[in-house]
Amino acid sequence: MQLATTNETDLNEIRYDYERWLVEYGFSHEFVRVVVEDLSDHIAMPPEFDAFELRASAIHGQGLFATHLISAGELIAPARIARKRTHAGRLTNHSIRPNAKFTRKAEAADSDMDMVATRLIDAGEEVLVDYRQASSENGNGIRPDRAKSIETVVLRLHRSGFTGVTELELEHFLTGVLVATGYIPSDLVSWICAGRINNMAEHVGYLRAGLFVGKMFALGAVAGKHSWPIMP
Repeated sequence: MQLATTNETDLNEIRYDYERWLVEYGFSHEFVRVVVEDLSDHIAMPPEFDAFELRASAIHGQGLFATHLISAGELIAPARIARKRTHAGRLTNHSIRPNAKFTRKAEAADSDMDMVATRLIDAGEEVLVDYRQASSENGNGIRPDRAKSIETVVLRLHRSGFTGVTELELEHFLTGVLVATGYIPSDLVSWICAGRINNMAEHVGYLRAGLFVGKMFALGAVAGKHSWPIMP
C-alpha cells in the first residue's frame, strides 16, 4: 500500500507544503476556511459515486478515503456539477505526493470538473490532490506568484540537501515549467532530486527542459521520482 501519510515526517512535509501554497497564491487560513465551509454552492454527491467515504484525516479535518481499490485513470467522483461543488470539490486534502487530480470537462472556466485517480489507490487510503494543480483547473483565473513559487522549490531543495543545480539554472528551469503548466507541481521536487535535470539541460538548456518537463507533468506522463520523460 502506497499511503501518502505514513508517519509524522510525511505529515509535517505535507503541512509545510500547504503553508507554501498559501504564500504562493496569497491566501490566508481564514480565507480557505471560509471557502471550504461555504455551503451556498454545495451539491450532493450523485449516489452512484461510492468509491470513497468521509472520515477524519490526519492531515486536516475530514478527508476522502477510498472504500475499494481504485485504478489509475479511474473517475473517482465529480468535483463540480452545474457550478456547484461536491464533497470531492470541497473536502479533498492536499499532498505533495497526490494520487488524484481535477480535470475540467470542457473549456469553459466554470465547466463541470471530475476527480480522477493518477495512480492505483488502495482501499482505506486517503484520496489527495495537489492544490496547485487543482487551482489551475478550477477556472477562477488566480495564478501563483512566480517568485514565491520558485522560492518554494528552492527552500524544499535546501531542506532536502540537494545541490545539483545553481539557483539561476533552477530559476530558468522552473520558469519553463510555469509557462507550460501555470503552476509548479508539488511532486516536482522529488523529480529534481532524482537527478536527471542536468542531463536534459546540457542538450537544450534549462528553460526548454522546464517547458518539456512541465508539459509532461500536465499530460500525466511523469509519475513520481523514478519516471523520466525522454526529450525529443
